[in-house]
Amino acid sequence: MRGAVLILLGALSILTVFSPATAGRRGVSAPPADAGVLLILIPSLTLDDVMVMPGLRRIAEEGCSALMSSRVGRPLDAPFVPADFDPLISGYFTLATGARAAAGGGSALILQDSELYGGRTVRQAWEFRHGQSGNGFRLFAPNYQAELRRAKAAPYPLKPGALGGHLAARGIAATVLGNADLPDAPLRPAALFVLDTTGRARSGIVGGEMTRRDPAFPFGLRTDREALLRRVKESLGQNRFIVVETGDAFRYARYDAETLPTARPGMRKRVMESVDSIVSGCLSLLPAGWRLVVASPGQVFDEEGPGASSLAPLLSFRQGEGPGLLTSGSTRRAGVVANTDLATAILHWLGAPAHIGSGQPMEVAPSASPLWEVTAIRDEADYQSKTRGAVRGFVYSSSLALAVSAALACATGGRGLLPSALSLAPPAALTGLLAAGVLRPPAPGGPALLAIGAALAFAVIRFRLASLRITPALALVSAGGVATFCLLGWLAGAPASYEIQGGARYYGLGNEYGGLFAGAMAVLAGALAVRGALGGVAGGAVMLAAAVFAGHPLLGANAGVMLGCLAGAVAVLAAGLPRRRWPAAVLAAAAGVVVVAGLGIADSFRPESRQSHFGRAVAGIRRDGAGAALDIILRKTSLNLMLLQRSPWSLLLAASAGGAAFVSWKCRRRAPAAVWATAGALLVFNDSGVLAAAASSLWILPVLLESRTRLKKL
Repeated sequence: MRGAVLILLGALSILTVFSPATAGRRGVSAPPADAGVLLILIPSLTLDDVMVMPGLRRIAEEGCSALMSSRVGRPLDAPFVPADFDPLISGYFTLATGARAAAGGGSALILQDSELYGGRTVRQAWEFRHGQSGNGFRLFAPNYQAELRRAKAAPYPLKPGALGGHLAARGIAATVLGNADLPDAPLRPAALFVLDTTGRARSGIVGGEMTRRDPAFPFGLRTDREALLRRVKESLGQNRFIVVETGDAFRYARYDAETLPTARPGMRKRVMESVDSIVSGCLSLLPAGWRLVVASPGQVFDEEGPGASSLAPLLSFRQGEGPGLLTSGSTRRAGVVANTDLATAILHWLGAPAHIGSGQPMEVAPSASPLWEVTAIRDEADYQSKTRGAVRGFVYSSSLALAVSAALACATGGRGLLPSALSLAPPAALTGLLAAGVLRPPAPGGPALLAIGAALAFAVIRFRLASLRITPALALVSAGGVATFCLLGWLAGAPASYEIQGGARYYGLGNEYGGLFAGAMAVLAGALAVRGALGGVAGGAVMLAAAVFAGHPLLGANAGVMLGCLAGAVAVLAAGLPRRRWPAAVLAAAAGVVVVAGLGIADSFRPESRQSHFGRAVAGIRRDGAGAALDIILRKTSLNLMLLQRSPWSLLLAASAGGAAFVSWKCRRRAPAAVWATAGALLVFNDSGVLAAAASSLWILPVLLESRTRLKKL
């Protein structure tokens, strides 16, 4: 067993050199002083639209592409969600603020200075409410104070107007053109990109001149393409940031539910052709050095269960830059960005770098066929969506298996092969789901059958080879599989892994499989520790190596998994060493902590777009002091409390940890300290600790029951 562990560690060291995470990127060059960004907003845009529309397809093939999640703040995130919560307008607000925001219809009420509000012009109403002059400003948001109050109640930093305010402070002229008005309601959510923190903007044309009557379009309104393009041409010489609201796509999103199913395809085709003609017209007007960006603020889907269809294409074209794939420090994956990155990326593209919300700047990864690669990512995400049923089935069936295994163990005094074999099924099944990410059996039944097959295989081995230490053997397979898949970049597509369609931020080693990996390494460390003092040192070294692997900046730096492995190292050393060996053990543990801390500190000094989440956290603490650390702690605590209440993984955590604790007490048997410590640290330190701790705790009961079974055989 010791030799196998050494082989595994050696393989990890060698494969690190060839990790795709080390691949280089082509950074976006600094823009000329007079360069600008032309942002075109198309709600509910899909990759299929890009494939068939000539203007959009040209940008995707000649420029840079990515998929962007459309996840926004959810109604579950009370108390900061408005009563009139609107997912589509929330998408605009999220893009403009760099944080997942939840907004209502009132957020899109943004009027030109001469338009009426409450019996007076909106400028007069704003001046009366604020006691300040509105001279020099063209747009006003009369309900903006409500947005500011709501933002203060958000569980993370949310600052409306940060983008527009920063542009104004840097002297960068910005404007918005077009509207998404309905016949009975003025809707101008695109103006959220240019408003400052007081709810005003100095430039913008959002009135009725941008629309005209057309009964063939939703609500009988159509964006006046000629008027809009004329305004774009005029604005190019006066502004460096121009936001274009295409309008028709927004109105179709509102009208879709009121349209007969047979009429929807034809109407959507007309709408998308109109939108594509606006995109093509803007592209023909684009000056040298300018960047044209096409973004979708949101999708008309259930944001509580987003599938691959909730992924929106993000297109960027600048002469001489493409073709390529966009990426960011949030995702660290070519062809994938977060919707919270756009506002920050705009500032960097304009040469006025700053951070808006949690966003990170975007870079370009060279690609000969970006549209094909983005399509492959979409298909991968679609496969993950189809495997959700298998993952839920794994969680519930594993919870039942562990509960039954614990009950049988207590009834037999911890002896017998059946409880031991049954307890092996969950970690074996999760390893089978891991393999499904590469083998890609037809979903949803294929991954489930693969998980069941893996569980049955190890259960049969348990019965056939009762004297074999099967749990460490399974742990070796699981740890080696997770590490290899992580290094080769395959974890991103595995079931129960990182989901770009859910807006998850990418770690090379995600939460569920990170927990499986940490628990498996703790099992291997414990197997070494029972061999005496030298084995305890070797076990501690195994956990320290696992911590370095999990915290390595080139592998995504999952700080929670890293701290879980460090806790396991401390537990192994504490349980297996005689007192006279403790000075050496303390020095070894301190050396490991220094190595891991050094990784984080070194990572924090790298270019910000290259930093991992771990390095970015260290940089934030170094820059902002204890306040940044407290903010991280509060956010992680809030998320874990929510998961404990609502995630099915909390049931699995209760079944595995609770069952193991009960068996340990009932059978008067000490539970494995390393796995307990690892699971506990994952629960406390990981951002989704419930998921990681549940996966890690799957190993506790098999180790506990295998030791009793072997004693009986001997």
